[in-house]
Amino acid sequence: FTEETAGKHWGYPYCWSEYSLKESVANGRGSVWAWPSFMDDYSDETCRSDYETSIVAMQAHSAPLGITFYHYTPPENLPSICQTENTNGYGGQFPQSMDGAAIIAFHGSWNRDVPTGYKVVYIPMNTTTGMPLGDGDPIDLLSHRPPRAKWRDGYRPVDVDFDECGRLFVTSDGS
Repeated sequence: FTEETAGKHWGYPYCWSEYSLKESVANGRGSVWAWPSFMDDYSDETCRSDYETSIVAMQAHSAPLGITFYHYTPPENLPSICQTENTNGYGGQFPQSMDGAAIIAFHGSWNRDVPTGYKVVYIPMNTTTGMPLGDGDPIDLLSHRPPRAKWRDGYRPVDVDFDECGRLFVTSDGS
């Protein structure tokens, strides 16, 4: 959240953002709708005009639990412990092109016929404005091969963080 939006209402639980609907009813990813059980008091128009809208729409039931932002460090500024032979002097960190990216742990669904989530994604960000680049759609970083979302070993990401060398660590329910 930015300071300008602090304290504003984002619509929940009265309103929700579209991610992917059938073409016959879709209004486009990120469109805001009133939740059916609140339709007596809230309309789609109310949700669109009276509440803040989300900047990024995510698949329902993905359960984004952990988020961190990647901050690139030039190799020469990394601690000496990061300078090892098997990392080519880069400490195992992500490339500079991912500087500012939001890294998100999708814990995943437990109550869907077609599971979703169970992965780590990233969203490229503009480091000046803090806004997503492109369409803001999350990009898979660590995921199971489609069409399966669930991992046989029960892997369900909970949180993500970077160490001083820029290496990504992911916790799971079982770790």
